Parts: sequence; C-alpha cells; structure tokens
Amino acid sequence: MRTVESNKKYTVKVFPEDKIVTHQMHGFVEGDDFKAMFRAGRDAYIKHNCTAWLSDDSLNPMVNQEDLIWAQAEWEPQILEAGWKYWALVVPEKIFGKMAMRAIIQRYKEKGVTVEVFKSYEDGLAWLKAQNQS
Repeated sequence: MRTVESNKKYTVKVFPEDKIVTHQMHGFVEGDDFKAMFRAGRDAYIKHNCTAWLSDDSLNPMVNQEDLIWAQAEWEPQILEAGWKYWALVVPEKIFGKMAMRAIIQRYKEKGVTVEVFKSYEDGLAWLKAQNQS
C-alpha cells in the first residue's frame, strides 16, 4: 500500500499488488479538492493497472452537483476506459447523502461495474481484495 495524496480533506491510497485505489473523505469535499482527489486516484489507477476502487464517503454529507457533473464528464470516461470492474462504497452517514448515492450506484451498475455497499472501509477493502483474487 502506498499513500498517493493526503491532507485535512481526504486521503488517496493505492494497493498496487491488489490493483485497488481507495479514497477516504475526512469531511465535506468539493470543488478543487474534489477534483484533485479524483485526479490523484485516477492517475494511480491507470499507472498501476487497477481494476477496483474503494470510496469511503461516510463523512461526506453530500456530493455537490457541479462536482458530480465534472466527475461524470471528465473522470468517468477515463476510469471506465482504464478497466474499472469493482466499486466498494461506504456511503455517507447522513440520510440525504445516502439517498443521493442511490442514483450514482445505479449509473455505474448500468455501465457494468460491480458495486457493493459496506459499513466500513476495512470491509470494503477485504471484499475488493477477494474480487481481484478470483
């Protein structure tokens, strides 16, 4: 495991041997920080030929609409082209954030990504490691 980028807002890690990128939001992440987090993860994902992503959004109350539009237009095509197969997601603790994630989860399922929701980062990571070993 290697930490790609870490600050007060988020941490991005790569597990090259398991072909997994993870991000953990330490609170509300938006705008330039949101983009920087996803770019750092994308770059590590491509560099290490990853197939899986773990999003720990449990402390992020919501996704800003402008950031969602950016992610779908800029990040999504690149990560899908890079071979994204598995997504483990720790959903926001707040009910509004949970509800907002439903449409995002459905979108990626329709694009062929296997998505599972977990209560903890550790559980999501364990599931992804098992997927990549099979």
